[in-house]
Amino acid sequence: MFRMLPLAIYLSAALFIATPDATAETLRVDDWVRSSRVAALALEDKMSKAMRLAGRIQRVDVRDGAFAKLAVIAARKAKLAEARDALARISGRGRHSDAVVEVGIALARLVRLNAAENLAFALGPKRRDEIRAVIAMVQAERKQIKLGWNTARRSGDLPRRRQSLVTLRGGLSRSISAKAAIGAALGAETHNGRIQSLIAVARGLVLGNQISSAITALSWARQIIRQSPVDPRVAEQAVADTAMILADAGDIEGARQAVRGVKTGALRRFLLHHINENWKFLPY
Repeated sequence: MFRMLPLAIYLSAALFIATPDATAETLRVDDWVRSSRVAALALEDKMSKAMRLAGRIQRVDVRDGAFAKLAVIAARKAKLAEARDALARISGRGRHSDAVVEVGIALARLVRLNAAENLAFALGPKRRDEIRAVIAMVQAERKQIKLGWNTARRSGDLPRRRQSLVTLRGGLSRSISAKAAIGAALGAETHNGRIQSLIAVARGLVLGNQISSAITALSWARQIIRQSPVDPRVAEQAVADTAMILADAGDIEGARQAVRGVKTGALRRFLLHHINENWKFLPY
């Protein structure tokens, strides 16, 4: 009996040490399940139940993520009061800013521009400009081009202003002719701006089912990349965007050819996987 005592003590100690980890793992799994359930309830318009369930999540980061998802879903359903309540429950400063930006973008897409602008004022200059860029794009889509231009020009420093104008030009593809939108993209101040604007215009044209015009915009972007001194990171991102847009437009072979210009192995493998999976679901 006494010979077994050390073994019993050892096993008891091991069990005592292991139990907190097991409990923590169980809590982590339960919290992730609750977080997914919060999103499902919000999508079913059961906002009050979703809010109560999110409040029961133990881990702070998972709870903040659940409230962030809840806020964005509420904003997309035009339920501004619920979105504000969910935002107020997010404790992490960085996560709160991310959620406010996403809610502001959702409101802008719903043409709740004043509400989106009011949310933007609560943020720092850089994050505020992310919302304003989408507001400018929506104004351009609604043929309020001068107003959208003025909104984009209100961005802080020069790089952010140029990025806002890129987003604005993407919106032009939904309100003016494809030829005029491509011309506006080619009128950007820098080579990088022209490439990014053409990509944005192409994306808008694909959404508008103007596939031929979108491919023309992408051809202009490729020509600028070949003939001009362009930041390699911008060039590679443009090639990756080109592949994704062509895949979404149904030009699978063109997308595969575009991927060959991507030098980063992990990104190239991801794009090829996306293209090959997309091909399986194309209508015949």
